[in-house]
Amino acid sequence: ILKVVANYLATANLVTVCEVLTTVKGAGLDLNTAFEAIRISSGTSFVHETESQVILKSSRDISFTMDLVAKDIGLFQAIADRAQVPLEINPRLIEVFDNGIARFGASLNAWNGLQAWMCGPRAFPPRSSMTSQRRQAPRCRRRAMVTGDSDG
Repeated sequence: ILKVVANYLATANLVTVCEVLTTVKGAGLDLNTAFEAIRISSGTSFVHETESQVILKSSRDISFTMDLVAKDIGLFQAIADRAQVPLEINPRLIEVFDNGIARFGASLNAWNGLQAWMCGPRAFPPRSSMTSQRRQAPRCRRRAMVTGDSDG
C-alpha cells in the first residue's frame, strides 16, 4: 500500500509541476529563476527538484509508461474505495491517463502522456530525439512555452 501511495503522490505532483512551469513560462517569467524560487520555498518537493530539471532540459525519457502510471493510480483508487474514502483528484488523474492511453497507447512514455494532456487536441510532429518504436504524443504551444521549443 505504501508504494502505491508514494507513486500516487509523485504522479499528482508531477502533473502540478507541469502546470506550474507552463503557467510561469506563459506569464513571461524565467524558468530557471522560478525553479530556484520554488526549490527554496514551501512548494518544493522531490518531484519538483528532480523532474523539473528533466523538463527544463527538454528531456522526455523518464522510462515510465502510461500503463504503469494508470496501474498505480488505479490501485490507489481501489485502496480508497475499499476504505470507503471518496476521492476527488485521483478520479481526474485516472481520466487524464485513460484518455492518453486511448489516444496514444499504453506504452507511451508517461512524460509524453502528460504533454498530451497539456496540449489537448492540438497536435504536430514528434521530436526526433524519441525512438521510433515509442508512440509519441503531440507537442503543443503550452508545452513549447515550458521548454522554449517552437511549434512549428
